[in-house]
Amino acid sequence: MKAGKTVLLFTAGIFALLLSNVKCAMADNEVVENIQKSVIRVICELSYGEGKLGSMGSGFLIANSEYVITNSHVVDDCHPDNKGEAVAKYVLLPRYLKDVKEAGEADINNWINKLPPERAQELHGILTTRSDVRAQFENNPNFRSQLISGLLAKHAVQAGLTSHLTQHLYVAYLGEDGTSLVKTDAQIDYFAWKEQPAGKDTGLDLAILKLNGALRARPSIASFASGSEVTDEVYAIGYPGGADLDTSPGAIGRPGVTRGIISKLGGTGIAQSDEAKKAGVKGVSVIQIDANINHGNSGGPLVNEFGDVIGITTWGNRGENGDVQGVNWAQDISDVIPVLQNRGIPMPQFREKRRSWFEAAYAKSPALIIGGGIGLLTLLGGLGLGSYFLLRKRSAAPVRTAAVGPTKVVPTQGTSKPVLNGKSGQYKGACIPLPAKGFTLGRDPQAANLVFKEGSDVSGSHCTINFDQATQCFEVVDLGSTNGTFLLPENRRLPANQKMVFRSGQIIRVGGQDELELALQ
Repeated sequence: MKAGKTVLLFTAGIFALLLSNVKCAMADNEVVENIQKSVIRVICELSYGEGKLGSMGSGFLIANSEYVITNSHVVDDCHPDNKGEAVAKYVLLPRYLKDVKEAGEADINNWINKLPPERAQELHGILTTRSDVRAQFENNPNFRSQLISGLLAKHAVQAGLTSHLTQHLYVAYLGEDGTSLVKTDAQIDYFAWKEQPAGKDTGLDLAILKLNGALRARPSIASFASGSEVTDEVYAIGYPGGADLDTSPGAIGRPGVTRGIISKLGGTGIAQSDEAKKAGVKGVSVIQIDANINHGNSGGPLVNEFGDVIGITTWGNRGENGDVQGVNWAQDISDVIPVLQNRGIPMPQFREKRRSWFEAAYAKSPALIIGGGIGLLTLLGGLGLGSYFLLRKRSAAPVRTAAVGPTKVVPTQGTSKPVLNGKSGQYKGACIPLPAKGFTLGRDPQAANLVFKEGSDVSGSHCTINFDQATQCFEVVDLGSTNGTFLLPENRRLPANQKMVFRSGQIIRVGGQDELELALQ
């Protein structure tokens, strides 16, 4: 019987260790699924006459799901100052594009004369006075297209063609039914290509959108991080071009995921102007990855294995015969942070240093630490009991005793009172009894019954705290707060609108400084 108990304890230890590893393997899927909920499609829709034009990309939610981070080039056509460029790009240039790209030196003059008269005269003047420009114009079809596009944009504005153009910027995401698309209008709050002066740009390709209303059903990104290293595993999440060929219900609104590693760090200024480079302006930091992306991924998050956003997928390597696979770039998220701070936009928790081994293991799966520890203790306990019974058997005569079953632990009910002990912030030093119906914490006295003063970084309705007498555990739900609810000392942000269960003695932080201990008295 005693040997059987030892075997059972030993088996339980092995099982606990195996279970912790299974949960750790599941963690990657959970990380990706959580981030996918914060990724949405960004759509710039243009109407010219009866035609519908435009472009699409990806973005991700921040600041209580009221703002979206994406690329400038994703929403470029929907910037109010870029109507001329949009008309030239989608309406005028296609009329000339074939001739522009195929024109040789012999028929250059004949082709130029097909342009609107004022623009033809302007182009003749440029090519006559600038031999360097003429050489590129005659030998480089892409340069030729860019130059003509700029001239046609000027024509579109002066001829009043932009009055026929309507710009509509919005985001789209999968509805709660899992099949329908929900759309919300957006405005450009920050546009790097207009904010940075010519010749002093960093190559930052960033746009921040403000939604007409916060997307309460969608969580914000919980954390940013730097400190990545080459060969770290990463995930690119977004809406790649071509994915919409799958028209099954819900597929068009669901972001895709590609996995890869970081190939190189330390690069700068991929899209920086030559003038800025010559002036010594430091370019935006980039992360080279081998995860496959294409133009639809632009603006989506690059995420590490812990669910931290480390970059914005922005550029692919396009060769003469198409995209070069396995060589792509993301902008480092650290270049976004100053923009958010300068504009007063609340941002996710930012982890500047790389996680230690213990932090990495716990962040990826607490079960790996907790379950592994329980398993190890159970193994040691089993071995210790086995040794005890073996020594006892050798040193004492057998004695008949009544069989004693295992002790059943029943949680005490009604003997302990749940309280919140203020550790820092407004309620420091206070011991606050937790009522039977629990607390709603926040600044709004109409919605909260544990109220924080105005000026606090606690949200109007920040989180709820309840106590389950049956399990003797505390239940905390973050209500989509702007500045987050965190478990200490791990400083782990709780996911929005999900019930998290904690034992007595654990400490949470609401916002940036108000710490409360969950305790029994």
